[in-house]
Amino acid sequence: MRIALTGGRGRLAPALAAHLEAVGHEAVLFSRSPSGRLRDQQELVDPDHLETFAAVLHLGWSTVPLVAEQRPGIELEQDIPFVQALVSASAGQAVRL
Repeated sequence: MRIALTGGRGRLAPALAAHLEAVGHEAVLFSRSPSGRLRDQQELVDPDHLETFAAVLHLGWSTVPLVAEQRPGIELEQDIPFVQALVSASAGQAVRL
């Protein structure tokens, strides 16, 4: 199974990708700041590119609780637009479980 994981610069996504690959899946890491193995997460909002994945795990957020408290609403500026675009790109595609 080919699986896209956002949050490639974080701790969870790379660890999960390693596990998925160890059990035979193809894990592709995405980030807002692509480089090396990390691909640009904006690729996922292209429906043609998105459909090449069996699943997308969105694990990347720009905040942690302290940042969210210091800058209320930052998620609305930085994270929610990507999630909305991802949902729009996947509209009409069959959900595969």
